[in-house]
This record gives sequence, structure tokens and C-alpha cells, in this order.
Amino acid sequence: MSSSRTAKFRFDRNLPRRRNNKYSTRPPDEQISDLTLQQTLCRVTTMGTYNFQVTTQTLYVLGALLSAKHEISGADIARLTKLSSGTLYPILMRLEHHRWIESQWEVGDPHKLGRPRRRLYQITAIGARSARKEFKQIKTAIGGLAWDAS
Repeated sequence: MSSSRTAKFRFDRNLPRRRNNKYSTRPPDEQISDLTLQQTLCRVTTMGTYNFQVTTQTLYVLGALLSAKHEISGADIARLTKLSSGTLYPILMRLEHHRWIESQWEVGDPHKLGRPRRRLYQITAIGARSARKEFKQIKTAIGGLAWDAS
């Protein structure tokens, strides 16, 4: 037991010491706060905030939202797109962050409804315009390839 303490002590003594973090090898002005070294539990917080990639799954969600006449719940979108909740809800959060969709809680008392309130989603004008642009790009790419082969 004393050998491990001695080894640890020797290891600590050999590391360069800095002002903010005694184990950092960076100069003090380039050191990162200890709070930024924490890992996040949610992947959404680590995604870029300016632009995002429109994936096939995102196109499924946008298609379901475009085809809906009124607000639609996340469960209904999951049923239409056959996406799991682990895929669907991060997409919905990202779309809402970029203002392609908006959401609100269902009005009503959960006791009277006999179930939890639902989060209802609706596509915005910006989202509809952007979605149609994405669908047009995909249609042009796929349509051009599919029809040129025959």
C-alpha cells in the first residue's frame, strides 16, 4: 500500500505545475476551466447550433409535419415515420431550435384526459419553405439519376 502512495507521489512531483490547474501542461492563459471538462449526458447539447445536416430521418419527420393538417403529437409522428423515440425527439428538438417547427403542450387536465398531456408540433413558414427546398434537391438528385439510366 505504501508503494502505491509513493508511486503516486513521485508521479505528482514529476508533472509540471501551473497556476490554475496543477496537472495541466498548457500555459496558464490557455488552460480550460474544470467545468468544461465535464462530459454531457445529452448529445443534442453538443451538436452545432448554426447549420445542421438534413438526414433521411429528418426528411421523414418534415414530410409527416407537412402532410398534417393541424398540430401533430410526437407519438403520431413516430407512428407515421416508424422512427424510435431516441431518433425522433432529438430531430424535433433540433428543428425547433432552428425554428423550422414550433411546439406547445396540449391544453387540458391530464386527469380529465386520462393520460399525460402531449407535446404538439407544427411546421413554421420557414420550416415549410426549407423542407420543400430540401425535397426539391433530393428529387433533382434522385430523379436525374433514375431517369438517365433508362
